[in-house]
Parts: sequence; structure tokens; C-alpha cells
Amino acid sequence: HHRRLESIGPGMDRGDEPVCHRLRGSIHNTTRLAVDCSCRSGHVHHDRPLWQEILKPPQTQKTRHSLLQALSAIPSDYRSYFRDGFSRLAKLKRELWPTLIKALEDAAPYPSNIELDPILDSLGLEGTAGTALLNATRFILGVITLRDDSPADFVAAAYKTELLDAADQEPITEFSELVARTRFELRKSLSVGSLSHAILPSLLLFEVKVDLRLEFTDGKVTAAAPVLIAHIDTDSSDKELWFQMTYTQLVALEHKLKKALEDLHSAQAIAKKLS
Repeated sequence: HHRRLESIGPGMDRGDEPVCHRLRGSIHNTTRLAVDCSCRSGHVHHDRPLWQEILKPPQTQKTRHSLLQALSAIPSDYRSYFRDGFSRLAKLKRELWPTLIKALEDAAPYPSNIELDPILDSLGLEGTAGTALLNATRFILGVITLRDDSPADFVAAAYKTELLDAADQEPITEFSELVARTRFELRKSLSVGSLSHAILPSLLLFEVKVDLRLEFTDGKVTAAAPVLIAHIDTDSSDKELWFQMTYTQLVALEHKLKKALEDLHSAQAIAKKLS
């Protein structure tokens, strides 16, 4: 069972690509906050909702809206979703907060199941509860990191707009203060993440299953062939692929991926020196 999530993207949408969101079930019937296919790259463009505008870096915002004004524009369905996520975050053990922040800092703008599964497993979360918590956390990261509002300002605005229950104000304030202490470092990390996933479709879902195919003659098995069935999905609505591989092809791919990983390690070292 894999989890599939497209982030509401705290400041982490693809450049100026208009993004519309709605709640829907994934292919695994896990409710998630997802990008409406009709509004994704290459499709009909719509104006960015006000509440998404606040999650863009200040220098790219057309108009500087107040946090309260922007949060008030969030549809009621999303408010209940975020309220549940904030509540779950408030109940999460404090010692897990740094792990959660670091994991989401390093994750892609639209995290794939390869990235999400380890995060949720490390926190002991799964299903709808896990995705709601992650989306709420990424929302906080976006607001605190990309804006100059204080944690207290965010919590007050979230409470006034019914995004946050009264009982969760204190722990969410503590969490927001923890994020604010590394605001500038996180801002840089999120910017690098956005750059890494700009322009081209990025991996969103990767699934594999082993299939054993049998050939019969007169009711008896005369041949057997194991194959790997793979499914790759991206954050672009029309870039999805299913294919099969033989054992020999998989071994060859493993060799190429190991070499690619070595090259990426070298490239990361160069990137650190340049930034």
C-alpha cells in the first residue's frame, strides 16, 4: 500500500503555473489534497486563489495581502481538512517535530510515494491521518518561511478563520516558533527544492510488482516467465507510464542508477560550493 500526495505546496508550486486544488481520493482510496487535473500544466489556466498567493515568495507576489485576509479566502472544505491536520500535528510527540521539519524540507515540492512512505513510517503515521498532518505542516512551513509574519500572527489568524481549534493554539504556536528559528535556512532549502523541480514533470508515484506469467499447453504449464510491472506517475496530468521489464533489464537498470547516484553525489558537492 503506497501513499500518494501532492502538496498544496508551501511556496512550492511550479513557477507561475496556476494551480487549483480540491480534495479527492487517490488510486489507493486515501484522501489527499490534490491538484485538479484540469488546472495542471498544459491545461486551462485559472487565477491563483488568494490563499495560495500568500504562499509565494514576497518578491513574486502581485499584491501583499494580509495573512488574515488570505486565510479567510480558504474554502470551508479545506478549513476542516487543515483543522484536522493541525490537530494531529499538535498531538504529535514534540521530539518528532525536528524530524518532521527536516523530512519535509528535503522532500520534493510534490513528494513521491518513495519520499512520503519513509517519512510517515518514521512518525508512525499512515493513511488520511498522515497526509492531513503532512499537508498542515507544509502549510505552516510555507507561511512562516516565505512570509515575515510571526508565529503568533499565524496562529491568531488561523484561529480567527477556523483553521485551528482553541485547544491546539499553544502547541501549534510552539511548532511555528521552532520553524521560525530556522526561517532563513528553510527558505533557502525550499528555494533549492523548487529549482530542482522546475520546468519538467517530476516523479510523483513509483510502483512495482512482480508478475509470474505462465503458458499452458493441454492444461499443463509449459513455460514460466517472471517480469517486473512498473508504474510511473508525474506531477503533470498527461505524463504517466506503465511498462514491463525482464530480469536482465532490471539488472542493467540497477547498474545505471548506481552510476547516476554517484554522479549526483558529485554534483551535490559542487552545488554546495556554489551556493
